[in-house]
Amino acid sequence: MDAIILVFILPPIFVIVCLFIHIILHELGHTIFGLIENYEFYAFGIGSYAFIKENGKIKFKKYKIPGFGGYSLMLPPKSQNHKIPYFWYFSGGIIFNIGTTILFLLLIIYIPLNETMLMFSLAFILMGLYSGIISALPLKIAGGTDGCKILAIYKNNQTHEYFYNAYMIISKLFEGIRMKEMPKKLFIVPDCANFNNPIFAGVKNAEADRYYDNMEYEKAEKSYKSLISENITLAKVVENEVLCQILYFEIIKGNEEETANLMTKKLKKYIKSTYNNITKKRLMFAYTLLIEKNVKESENIWNDFHNVCEGSLIKGEIETESETMNYIRKIAIERGIL
Repeated sequence: MDAIILVFILPPIFVIVCLFIHIILHELGHTIFGLIENYEFYAFGIGSYAFIKENGKIKFKKYKIPGFGGYSLMLPPKSQNHKIPYFWYFSGGIIFNIGTTILFLLLIIYIPLNETMLMFSLAFILMGLYSGIISALPLKIAGGTDGCKILAIYKNNQTHEYFYNAYMIISKLFEGIRMKEMPKKLFIVPDCANFNNPIFAGVKNAEADRYYDNMEYEKAEKSYKSLISENITLAKVVENEVLCQILYFEIIKGNEEETANLMTKKLKKYIKSTYNNITKKRLMFAYTLLIEKNVKESENIWNDFHNVCEGSLIKGEIETESETMNYIRKIAIERGIL
């Protein structure tokens, strides 16, 4: 009974610390189970910091992926008979959350604890249950929960190949290879693909990114817009990223009315929360210069962009966005803004 009462008076700091610990444990679970399944390690990140594989060596660097508190980026082994080991890799985080939660539960039951340790243990258990259950449910939050991805692959055997392709694209980006330099076959989805499946949606989004990198804006816009439909429910991060790209194309076309329609409070909030990402610097540079025609502020964003580029680990993305920034300036010159 005392333990139940303590649940309602847990210090917020305990809850925050325990949630942070469970984020670490969750991503550690993915990494360990991935290594067991012969996945190749590329990055392990928590918050704004990460261990990154560069030139065969593991380095500690400052790097954050928008929308993710933590991440474990690994490349699956090549398929055997069109099958990729996925269940234990995606389940690893859930297992570590629930497993450590059970250990703390046993600790409470069998070992006498003072009030402080008891409250910390209760906070750890609550955050472990929260993290494990949310991750196990097939929800399209952030980039899609582990349960969402497990179910998507389980329900459609065809996704194994595309799951591998999606992670191959990510690994090549970390190696400094641009989208347009990658084999086109990595970006092809079947004609019957259902984009409610996060694996297919991810590859389709990557296809649009490849067109964008190639400056094939009409094809890119068409691909992005194919993901925005009443019949398609995307993971929130993916949906917001797609909307940002569609917004960019309207800005480039000088379509102020459609730009205003797309720039909703919700999207503004997302852009603000991910503003240190170089793609958002580029987006707001275009908006500030071509729509607001605020040359002074656009120069501040230009400088911010290049400062952020210095901390980015995806070299191919830096090249793409730097070229795009120059393209935006060219348009501004043509329109007499600069």
